[in-house]
Amino acid sequence: MDWVSLTLGMLLTTLSGVVIWWMLRAESRLRLLQIDLAADRLELRNSLLRVEDSISGLSLASDALLQNNPEQKGVIAVHNVLRRIERQTAAGLSDEVVAAETAKELHSAIRLLLASVNTTGDIKADPMVLKSGTLGLADRLHHLLMAMEIDAGELGLNSLEFARLGELCYRCGHIDWSRRCYEAAVQLTPGHSVSLGSLALLAREQGDVPLQLDWIEKHPGSYVRAMKR
Repeated sequence: MDWVSLTLGMLLTTLSGVVIWWMLRAESRLRLLQIDLAADRLELRNSLLRVEDSISGLSLASDALLQNNPEQKGVIAVHNVLRRIERQTAAGLSDEVVAAETAKELHSAIRLLLASVNTTGDIKADPMVLKSGTLGLADRLHHLLMAMEIDAGELGLNSLEFARLGELCYRCGHIDWSRRCYEAAVQLTPGHSVSLGSLALLAREQGDVPLQLDWIEKHPGSYVRAMKR
């Protein structure tokens, strides 16, 4: 065998050894990677189980809370509807179909809100204890009504609902909208005493004596006598 063949043989042997060594190293690294991936999957599964347990615990806690405070179901429902409407109005309501659907959802939110609070609609009476969250929802509702340029008379509520919405607006400081709600109630039911009494009080607070007397005269006689004393 000449020296050229010997040299080539040595080179091939060395190259084969290098390839075998590289393959063994690659296999070792692959095994380590597989072990690491298996450990990561196990940790991820354990994390998901912990999250699932936490969510389950929160769900049980929220169910218990709602069972003890059923009125909160309405508050949560109103919040979800208002948030959806706020996103729609922020995106624009150029489509008439979308606008009509949004107005329908807003009407639903109003009735959900009224169903979630215990108010009489009479601002002359001692104020009901209203939670700040409820007043916050009423304030957001008022903002949407203003943004969508919806007038109180277009809401399609009955007299009692108008009066109760008027009280909520009054408690939030939206006096003008409160007055519109009570006027809408009186328009539906001319002798609606709660609304007439509240309108008289609003007029008195605004210093409009003639208007106050006008609402008093439209009120049932017992109230007229009480106000004139």
